[in-house]
Amino acid sequence: MPQEATAPGPEAAVPAVLAALTHVMGDVVLGTVVRSRLADHLDDGPLSGKDLASRAGLDATSITRALRYLTSFGVFQEVSEGVFANTNASNLLQDQPSGLRNLVWTLSSEQYIRASAGLRHSLMTGEPAFQHIHGESFWDFLRSSPEDNIAFNRMFAELRGDEHIAMTNAYNWTGTRTVVDVGGGNGSLLATILERHPHLRGTVFDQEGVLPSADEHLTERGVRDRCELVAGSFLSSVDAAGDIWLLSQILHDWSDADCSIILSNVRERMTEGNRLLVAEMVTIPCQPDPTIAMLDMQMMMLFGNARQRTVQEYRDLFAGCGLQLIRVIPTASRFSLIEATKA
Repeated sequence: MPQEATAPGPEAAVPAVLAALTHVMGDVVLGTVVRSRLADHLDDGPLSGKDLASRAGLDATSITRALRYLTSFGVFQEVSEGVFANTNASNLLQDQPSGLRNLVWTLSSEQYIRASAGLRHSLMTGEPAFQHIHGESFWDFLRSSPEDNIAFNRMFAELRGDEHIAMTNAYNWTGTRTVVDVGGGNGSLLATILERHPHLRGTVFDQEGVLPSADEHLTERGVRDRCELVAGSFLSSVDAAGDIWLLSQILHDWSDADCSIILSNVRERMTEGNRLLVAEMVTIPCQPDPTIAMLDMQMMMLFGNARQRTVQEYRDLFAGCGLQLIRVIPTASRFSLIEATKA
């Protein structure tokens, strides 16, 4: 079992990692720690920087200095000179079902960091800095890099666990039989919904290369027998059927033009009485939120005109696709559920 240290406590573990991750050098150091599995090496107890370097193939002096840097944020603990132990924060970096390992992996990749440094291009042109720097879209990069693609999809299950519960609890699923999770990735949100509502069945609709991860995750969560996996692209058509159509953190990845295509394809499959639920962090004018604002900058860097939208922007998007915004449902998280029907 991971060794527990007195500081930071569980309530401070996530902030400790995220505080370090917001520093540019911290991104690189944390990424190296994750890729070298240093927290996993410390699972059985404290080790010296020299021993860790030997196990991970790193430079002993450099890794000792880097671990002291992370210790200043509470991510590790130096228990004696040059000897380090895990804390509640570094336990989050281990290769385990929950934590922040895959978030760190994604945000510390060389491709992501180089694109972040190129954000000026997005500010000047409205175009995605990622594509400008790398000559390919972020999605093409993930398709060509299976290890990064796996980390990206697993990141949402790690990062959004409590938020998935909040979204599930905020909606009245009475009368619903089937939920179609459009662009559902590994199915982590759908799994949460099905776990809490045994009468429901679900469909994960996503690209063929993503579905093996969904199959694995839904099986681990014990709901695979109530799920159908359907391969396709929501930019072409959505070959599925259900009562609730779920778009969770999908529209913020796309421009208005692409969102209109996605929404129109979903609307085409909706029947009388169906509902569309868009799960997003909503931008509220004159009420600044650093988390939502930072995510908006990430959308700009990765996808250009994709963004965190206001309620009015969603209302306008829906209206242009023959949909009508019915209500915005708050949850016990930063996410809202934006409900719509066919107009």
